[in-house]
Amino acid sequence: MSRPGTRQNAAQQAGHDLVSKGIGMREWLATVQGGSNRIAATVFDTRINKPRVPGSAARAGQKRLSRLGFRIVAPAESFWVKGTPGPLLAGEPERARRWGESLGSIFTSGRAAGTVT
Repeated sequence: MSRPGTRQNAAQQAGHDLVSKGIGMREWLATVQGGSNRIAATVFDTRINKPRVPGSAARAGQKRLSRLGFRIVAPAESFWVKGTPGPLLAGEPERARRWGESLGSIFTSGRAAGTVT
């Protein structure tokens, strides 16, 4: 989960403002007082495949949400990008669409009442 300085460096490397100017997941989670097992959640991130790049922010975020009491309805997912400015690697947009469709089916089928860990 990136820190403000990390996001600022990413924006500078990318040479444009694609990086969010809002708060990041780390900061948002610090403001959450605790969830309810009635609140469904899942997390995704984008990652580059380079040596010395830390682990998945999605998995870390999912663990934190779970500890806060949120109901995890789908495992965390990572989508791969080519370098800091992107774009998504070949096949990733389609995989992201399938993941989103599977989330939609979880909610429309009523399966969101269960927990996936």
